[in-house]
Amino acid sequence: MPSTVRVIARGIAQLLAAAGETSLMADQFASYAGTSPLEASSGERRRHRLNPTGNRQLNTALHTIVVCHARDPAPGRVYYQRKLAEGKTSAEARRALKRRLTNVLYRRLLNDQLRFNDQLRFGAAAG
Repeated sequence: MPSTVRVIARGIAQLLAAAGETSLMADQFASYAGTSPLEASSGERRRHRLNPTGNRQLNTALHTIVVCHARDPAPGRVYYQRKLAEGKTSAEARRALKRRLTNVLYRRLLNDQLRFNDQLRFGAAAG
């Protein structure tokens, strides 16, 4: 079985290859990644399930990273444990962690794109 670091590194490479489009808003990016929640409530119980649409490669890479984060001592494990303590099932807790990871990924990609655009702009002005 590959080490966690190798699995996460492979997952990050898949994320970068599949994520691509950062001109979307955060909610649109979550829908694109297939991590936006869809309501699946019944009676008194309010529940959500994952959106089955979106980029399946991106969703698979996110899932791999979420499983590693939930299993190993990582910042995601604290979040996962907190969701379990709130009464969520393990699947619901993983779903919440996947959405949170999607938000983190979106912010990182957006910041990198803004920084790159600034370098291009200032590099062109200096040259």
